[in-house]
Amino acid sequence: MPFEHAPIQPLEPASRRRVAFVLLPGFSLLAQACALEPLQMANQLSGRQLYQTVTISLSDAPVRSGAELSLNAQHALGEPLGPLDMVLVCAPAPLPYTLPPRLNEWLREQQGRKVCLGGLAGGSEVLARCGLLENYRATLPWQRFDAFSQAYPQVALSQQLF
Repeated sequence: MPFEHAPIQPLEPASRRRVAFVLLPGFSLLAQACALEPLQMANQLSGRQLYQTVTISLSDAPVRSGAELSLNAQHALGEPLGPLDMVLVCAPAPLPYTLPPRLNEWLREQQGRKVCLGGLAGGSEVLARCGLLENYRATLPWQRFDAFSQAYPQVALSQQLF
């Protein structure tokens, strides 16, 4: 007999947490999935939509992951999204390209709105390049630890996973 999922009941928008994943070219599918799946599982197990997730890219074009799979994001950067509770930046590590200024501006807007910001894989480096991790504690993939600590001494690095 196949396993059947109970329908997920929507919550009032004020009770639901909105989490945006900003997908940058070369992002890690694994890192994104490891953050996305627990949110989806929480929804499924509770029978309610505790978390609403959205994906954002730099443009309307599909975003190619590090595994060279393309993903169509739901929104392009700068489109109206409504209020967000958390933004997770998904990027490759190391970050092999210059960030567009509009990403820095958009992330700073989110910080000004008191949106929780986080980085997955190289996403921590994106936040550091944008000056958004100064005087914060952060972690990142171990391969980048030494180079990152030299480039961003104002960030308190932790070798813990999370």
